[in-house]
Amino acid sequence: MTQADVRFLVVEDEPTSAAIVKSVLETLGEVVLAADAAGALEALQAFVPDAILLDISLPDLDGHALLNRIRSLPNLEKVPVIFVTAKDAPADQIRGLDQGALDYLVKPIAPAVLHARMKHHLQRLAEERRVRRLADFDDLTGLHNRRRFLEGLAIELERARRYGRTLSFVAFDLDHFKSINDRHGHDVGDAVLQAVGKVLRKRLRNVDLSGRLGGEEFGILLPETGLDGARCVAEKLRADIAATQVGDPRSPVSATASFGIACLRAGDDSDSLRKRADEALYEAKDGGRNRVCGG
Repeated sequence: MTQADVRFLVVEDEPTSAAIVKSVLETLGEVVLAADAAGALEALQAFVPDAILLDISLPDLDGHALLNRIRSLPNLEKVPVIFVTAKDAPADQIRGLDQGALDYLVKPIAPAVLHARMKHHLQRLAEERRVRRLADFDDLTGLHNRRRFLEGLAIELERARRYGRTLSFVAFDLDHFKSINDRHGHDVGDAVLQAVGKVLRKRLRNVDLSGRLGGEEFGILLPETGLDGARCVAEKLRADIAATQVGDPRSPVSATASFGIACLRAGDDSDSLRKRADEALYEAKDGGRNRVCGG
């Protein structure tokens, strides 16, 4: 994890404290400031920070309540949160740590001490991510592996049911992929799969979840997305994949993909949602491939 890769969100309404924390953290990465809970939640719609430094005393919502809100947001369940606050009572510290905060720092904190503590946390975070990546990600494409994707599906399905939100599942696979391996070799086939992974990482939002489910089969979860939005995403992915070329520039290899969409319905579980997406995918293949079907 390099300095260029690290991003912090600092939630602090006192300008002097915010400036001090910002100056320290800028030696370790990029810093985004928010002066209240509303600003923090707005910032978190745009990016997932590597760590959140959070004051408890905010003008619109206390830090404990904000931490609970953060934990309820997609992809933010495990983002490290560190309280940096003037509240030094043991009860406040115990409450923060019991909520799952990584650390509790009491102001005023010396800049050198803050730097050392954050450097230590980032080193630990980098090691945790390395281990988690080995367990959760597909080595070839960089996407989530089947196990982690299905875990994410269960989590998003439960969240959508609980809060009455929309959720779309997109299943797709590459058309005639076996012929690519047979004609051009597995190295070229692997390059195609890697290119598909890059397309998904570039096109999808931070809150979306994508995974390689096996071979040339992929899945995408689109929270807060209905049929029209899912179709739009799938069509853009379909066009991006068809336009991607790999191998020798003098004789490039390309691939197309077929997509099936299923939007969450009352009574759906993960199996029924995936089954409807697979049925739509088969429809796309039967209809000529390189197309999007379902809803």
